[in-house]
Amino acid sequence: YGSAFRFYPGDVKSYVRWEQGSRILFFLTTICALAVMPLEYKLGALLFVLLRYGIVVWQVRRVARRLGEEGILGRYFLYDLLSPLCAAVLAVTLLRRDERVWR
Repeated sequence: YGSAFRFYPGDVKSYVRWEQGSRILFFLTTICALAVMPLEYKLGALLFVLLRYGIVVWQVRRVARRLGEEGILGRYFLYDLLSPLCAAVLAVTLLRRDERVWR
């Protein structure tokens, strides 16, 4: 994924970047609202987080049931939180091009 990302079509690259960026902005906005906003906004931010994770649980359970993979729901939450960080680390790692690496 990381090494071949530059060969992806432009619309696929744009989708991947927008998805990661929107997830980062959502969590940063939620953290900011919880830290500095009045109680009403904090409750609204928590409601949005619960709504988002409710939709995620529904979708992951639906797909997992169809594929026969019942134990992935808990791991997906960990992935959802850490994948922007992993993507950033991968992007920084790939800044240095090493021609000895297999393509």
